Amino acid sequence: MTENNLHITPLGGLGETGALNCMLYHTESTAILVDCGVMFADDRRHPGANVIIPDFSFLEPYADKLAAVVLTHGHEDHIGALPYLLRDYPLPVYGTDFTRGIIAGKLQEFDIKDPDFRELNYDVPVQIGDFKIDPIFVNHSMMDVAALAITQ
Repeated sequence: MTENNLHITPLGGLGETGALNCMLYHTESTAILVDCGVMFADDRRHPGANVIIPDFSFLEPYADKLAAVVLTHGHEDHIGALPYLLRDYPLPVYGTDFTRGIIAGKLQEFDIKDPDFRELNYDVPVQIGDFKIDPIFVNHSMMDVAALAITQ
């Protein structure tokens, strides 16, 4: 495979804790999202709002090459915006067993039927277009969490 120019664009969460983690990785031919979280609203800054989601209109120019969402774990700041994304972009969703289980219930609440769930297993690489993703087990405050080594 030839090297493509890699671009990484945070849609939220960069340099923050608990804030709508969502990162777009894209080359000339493939785009993936890593995580798709919400940020919990602060009544002083966002009265009447419960959560804030990423601005998915940013994805419109990448829609034809958007191949998947890869989730690291099931905390809301990493998965909470997924139903909003899947309404407009019915993408394959990669995640560990526990993470997919959490998401399944959430997607039912939003009446999203038959999501395209794909298994993410530790130490088993996944090829998504231009990206090779190696899930790596890590300890965190919840179970079944994966760090991702992403290469082209």
